[in-house]
Amino acid sequence: MTFPDAGVYLIQNSSNPDIYATIHGTEHVLRAESLDVHKYYQRWRVTYADNDSDQGICVLSKEQGAGILGVRSSVHQNAPVFTLSESQSWILTQTDEGYTIGQFSQHGVYNWSYHTKGEPITVVENGQSWKFVPEN
Repeated sequence: MTFPDAGVYLIQNSSNPDIYATIHGTEHVLRAESLDVHKYYQRWRVTYADNDSDQGICVLSKEQGAGILGVRSSVHQNAPVFTLSESQSWILTQTDEGYTIGQFSQHGVYNWSYHTKGEPITVVENGQSWKFVPEN
């Protein structure tokens, strides 16, 4: 499997290319929004631990400043994704359209999903596929 290189990306929903992983102003919850890097925070850094790039285990963080994407408390169905101060790892799984972005829990893997534009991105058992798009 191939995974995105370490670097900075926009994270775009594969089935709806108008939706990007977004933070509004000073909020901490990740939302599904249209592309507007001047209005929203939408640049995400992908980093891998020393031996995890071939496994797809990564940390997703703001390009600048504090904020690592994760789930508060425990990973469970419909838990929203937030920017946090503590580091959390995500597992990327390649799909036909991009990657699912998930975390392990005692009940399995929960992957990113959104239901409505402007609403929080949550983790669910059967998540959606996302693309890592270099900003041009």
